[in-house]
Amino acid sequence: AKAFRITDRNLADFLKKSADNIDSFEGLSDFISNWIYKLNKNVLLIMDEIDKASSNQVFISFIAMLRDKFLLSKDGRDKTFHSVILMGVYDVKTLKLKLRNDNETQLNSPWNISENLNIDFAFSEKEIEPMIADYADEHRLNIDISAISAKIYYYTSGAPFLVSQICKVV
Repeated sequence: AKAFRITDRNLADFLKKSADNIDSFEGLSDFISNWIYKLNKNVLLIMDEIDKASSNQVFISFIAMLRDKFLLSKDGRDKTFHSVILMGVYDVKTLKLKLRNDNETQLNSPWNISENLNIDFAFSEKEIEPMIADYADEHRLNIDISAISAKIYYYTSGAPFLVSQICKVV
């Protein structure tokens, strides 16, 4: 609420009022759904120092709640963060083991690592062209931008790291 009190007073008031009514993980889950719905935007949650917090049962319960919300949102039954980034994690398996009881069996990863990610991160030839065009403009070059972009795409299949490295070398 403090972060939004200057830029979005209505949102700040909503957050402050809502926070006073949260007294359980179920209430927190409802709050997150309502907040994301109210924002009507994709929200990214970034959490750092995860390994330090991973021995805290409250934190582990929070992560488990986020996982459950994510799985429900995939089926259109909940609203939650667009993505959650866990930083400072040495090994996801250590958190995975803490998320479920010893008697609970689960075939897939609670982190959805075993599921296919249906996001194409690769650049197309048309998305590479502006990088080459910017370079050509900066250096006042008259080059065949489409041909160079096509060749870069040919060698990289649009992989962002490779495209960036080749553009850097060029």
